[in-house]
Order: sequence, then structure tokens, then C-alpha cells
Amino acid sequence: SDSQEWSKKASDYEAVGNSMTRSPAAVLCSLALTHFRDGPPLGGVGGTQHLTHPIEAHDLACGPGILAKILLEEANPGELVVDASDFSEGMVDSTKKRLGDKLRKAFVADATNMKEQVEDNSYDLILSNFGLFLVPDVDAAAKEAFRTLRPGGLLGATIWAEDDPWGLELIRKMPSLLPDDKLAEAVKEKVKKFEAMMSLETFMEKLKAAGFENVEARRCNTSSVVAKPEPYVRVYLEMPVWNGLFKSMDEKSLELFVEAIVAPFRAPVEARRAARGQQIFLLRDLHKGYLKFFFFFFFFFESEAGPPIAAATAAAAAAALTNI
Repeated sequence: SDSQEWSKKASDYEAVGNSMTRSPAAVLCSLALTHFRDGPPLGGVGGTQHLTHPIEAHDLACGPGILAKILLEEANPGELVVDASDFSEGMVDSTKKRLGDKLRKAFVADATNMKEQVEDNSYDLILSNFGLFLVPDVDAAAKEAFRTLRPGGLLGATIWAEDDPWGLELIRKMPSLLPDDKLAEAVKEKVKKFEAMMSLETFMEKLKAAGFENVEARRCNTSSVVAKPEPYVRVYLEMPVWNGLFKSMDEKSLELFVEAIVAPFRAPVEARRAARGQQIFLLRDLHKGYLKFFFFFFFFFESEAGPPIAAATAAAAAAALTNI
């Protein structure tokens, strides 16, 4: 099953996730805490949240607990309590190992149906870092998020930008980089599914259909340095979302394919090295890697009291890191 496959890859995903998703998770957590402390950042519906209890937060589709860890580190003592859930037992185990008793609880749950684990109106804050849009049934998952979020609560989620050069843009190029026509055709079919998953417009419509209104999104650009890009790409190709498509490749073909993926991203760094000289060499010596550029969308949805339909808004996210 998918959950078992993700469990097998939990440790690999943790290594990749620390490189790729920590920066956007940090922005997501910062904006969420700002919302509860000072009111919606950069505008939005609602006002400062006046809670008589610690913020009850849920890291939905938590993976190895990267976001939950940041949220707990950034919060003031006694400011919040955090639950974490994932449909993969291996991911939940990784989260427990990472955070231990700092979490209120960590549990295995299907984001599309959490009725046995989570009651209605349980949380003030739900965050999902590159998880919600990957759920096979986003409609059901959005409805569950709406059900478990309290009136006046906040839902925040991230999704890859469609023009992210390491995301959909790269996935669309993959078939042309493959020497095997049969495999290339199979990847083309998978590309169609990725295009549907990563459609910002579709994602927003599904959230509106779940009950949220005035849904907006703002772009956030950031960058990351990965020590060894080739192993990262291999881990990426082995992720369950690919359904084992690349397992049929022999080692030499896989090596050439990985190099074809990585090569275009080296040129911008080499150009920057020439332009900036020793400063860039020092960066490369420290990190033993090269610069990659990522683009993220950040969503914040605030539900207001008043059944049967809650109102929602998005807060703008500023740039998370300065590109070198």
C-alpha cells in the first residue's frame, strides 16, 4: 500500500525534507503564530485571536515532523500544544523519535477520514507543509480539515508553484530525458496526474467547495543548498508517488538520467561563482553543494463563526530567504 511504501522511505524523506521543505515550513509557522499573537499578518479577515487556552495545533500529513518541530521551537512556553498525524506509520514513528513528549500526541490517520481519531471543532490551527495537495482525495481531506477546525481557527498549507524548476517544470521534461520510449510514455501519463495535483486553481476550488470562501494565495520564493544533489534526485525518483516507475532502469541508465536532471542547475551557480568570486567559493566550501531555486505558495485560510458556511482568507507571505 502507499502508506507502507512511505513508511519504508521515511528516513530518506527526512533527509530530503530537511533540505527542501524546512524553509517554507518556517515561514508557515511564523505567519501562523503572528496571526494568533497580532492578528492576520499583512491583512485578512478577522482580528487578533483571544484564546483562553493554549493554541491547539495539528500538523496534518506531518511526514517526519519537520514542521511540528519548528512550530514548537518558535512558540513561547505554554503558547500552544501540537498533535501530528500521517497515514504512514513510519512517518509517525519518525515524528515521535524527533519530538518525543514535546508533542501532545502523534497518531496514524487518513487525512480524508479522521472521525475515529479527531472530533469536530478540535483545533485552533491546522498546518500542512506540502502534504494536503498530495492526498489522493483532496476534496475529502479539505472537508475533514474544515470539520476539525474550530470557528475562528486557521488552516495553513503549502503547494509547489507550477513553474518551480525542480517541480512540475522538471517533471514535464523527464520523458525527453529517458532513453526508453516505453518508460517515457509511462512517465508522460504520470505527468498528467502531477499537473492535476499541482494546479493552484484546482486546489483552491477544492478548498472553496469544502466551505472556505475568499480563498487567496500569495507566492513565496526561497532557495536551498543540497550537499549532494545526485543522491537527493535518486531518493526523489524512489518516492512512492512514482509507483516504482524507475525501478526497471539499469544502473548505468539511471546514472545518466540523474545526471541529465542535475546538469542544467549547475550552470547558474558556475556563472555566479565567476561573478562573485571567492565569496561563492567559500559558500561552496562550507556547504559542499550548489544552489537550487525553489518557489512556494503559502495559503492561510481563516474560518469565522457562523454556520453553515465559514469565511476564509489568505495572508500574504513575503520572501523567506534572500537568493544568493
